[in-house]
Amino acid sequence: TILDVGCGPASFLWNLGMKPVGLDLCHAYTKKFRDAGNLSVTASAAVLPFPADSFDLVFSSSLLHHLPDALAHETVGEIVRVTRPGGQAVLFDPVLPQAAWRRPQAWAICKLDRGRFIRSQGDYESRVLGAREWRTIRFTHTYFGAEGVLTLLQKHR
Repeated sequence: TILDVGCGPASFLWNLGMKPVGLDLCHAYTKKFRDAGNLSVTASAAVLPFPADSFDLVFSSSLLHHLPDALAHETVGEIVRVTRPGGQAVLFDPVLPQAAWRRPQAWAICKLDRGRFIRSQGDYESRVLGAREWRTIRFTHTYFGAEGVLTLLQKHR
């Protein structure tokens, strides 16, 4: 079972042949998700309406930079809570370039993004992820040099 937290109107996971349950705060997005023949729930990512240990994979892409630190941290806690022991949580979020002067276009794109909380990788790891055993992979993901982190957690049995 798979959950896409902050799914929007469509899920990236569909491209991989997966059929996640979609969760978004925006009813129009979950309706569009549902209209495509998929299960969806309108709810806050910070208070997931599922029992603990419900999903084998919990995925979230480009959501956390829309949330202030405390709410993003709560959301990550909820993602871990609903991930089954032995399951995985996979997060992707943009981060600020390590050196603005080396990637001015990427820096400008981050500052213009409608997500008001794009963080440095250090702030993302300390303020949002907290002290869990996450594996974080930083990479450039656009032509203009925008950087992001893919964060993985294997929940222990």
